[in-house]
Amino acid sequence: QPAYDLKPVTPYRTNVAILSSGMEKKNIAGRDCAVALSEDEVFVEWPVHTGVADRYSVTVKYYYEGTDTLPATLQWIDANETVLHEETIPVSYTRPGKWNQYTVNTSSMINAGHYRVRLTIRKAKGLALSGIDVQ
Repeated sequence: QPAYDLKPVTPYRTNVAILSSGMEKKNIAGRDCAVALSEDEVFVEWPVHTGVADRYSVTVKYYYEGTDTLPATLQWIDANETVLHEETIPVSYTRPGKWNQYTVNTSSMINAGHYRVRLTIRKAKGLALSGIDVQ
């Protein structure tokens, strides 16, 4: 396992995110977020830049008041639209005043370059995503 505590953490917030229709940028509890306004499938996509070839972790920060745990799909996509990593993550209830986070690790090495990290989810009206951290 790589020594994640020695690697820098790069935050990507909603100011650089690309939102699908059904998503809107809002301020929730003092944080700028992407909020799902529809029960349809929606996505948020962040442009990510890596400096060295390595395995990376992606931490998604979110707030969700729903009682059902929803499956979301996190994808790491290159410039040729090739999905380098895909993983289903659970989006679960968040207590009032708190934020949940979920971390995934890429299953293989990611070369230095420009990529997109996309989170896709359905039936998540009210879900707020504050951003991702890449390490």
